[in-house]
Amino acid sequence: MTSWLRPRTGIFPGVTTDPVEVLDVIVQDVIVGSFYHLDTNRWEFLGPWDDRHRMRTDSEEDFTTRDPRTFWLYTDGGFRRDPVRAAIGAVLYDPRGRVVDTLSRTSRAPSNNTAEYRALIEGLKMALLHNAHSLVVRSDSLLAVRQLRGTNRVREPRLKLLHATAIDLLRESPRTHVEYVPRRYNQGADRLANAAFTNA
Repeated sequence: MTSWLRPRTGIFPGVTTDPVEVLDVIVQDVIVGSFYHLDTNRWEFLGPWDDRHRMRTDSEEDFTTRDPRTFWLYTDGGFRRDPVRAAIGAVLYDPRGRVVDTLSRTSRAPSNNTAEYRALIEGLKMALLHNAHSLVVRSDSLLAVRQLRGTNRVREPRLKLLHATAIDLLRESPRTHVEYVPRRYNQGADRLANAAFTNA
């Protein structure tokens, strides 16, 4: 089994405007995760990526490192019980890391998971309006990310329709990749969701 680290320069919109040092962890020509140098004192590992959606370094799937048309979508959904209400937020960045669109509004969602899905769906619609040919979708909802990538089954009946809608929207872009990011790297979408609560 051959394994190696591939250095490259990437961008991490919403966290820093500077180019980011990245080390892709490659095993048998497949990217299994990446180390991002987001802090001067440490590297952050984002992964591992699931088997079904790992990117091959010798194919068109590895578009995030090569395609200058890649857009970046961050989404977040929030839910509060007293009183019961939900809100969604999303930020779309262009290939240069500039904000090109945002959304912030309340939503009819009976749980946090449904709010996360509604944020994803509305964010994907927004990205399609901007003709995002290649799209990286980042969310801090590990459940939604795993379900969209087929790692986890969708068991909750009210999530099944939302999941199917999100999958259909993902398929409308020629190249998409969905990945989980910790909440601390999703502050832009989180602030927009919280603003929707405040302004409601």
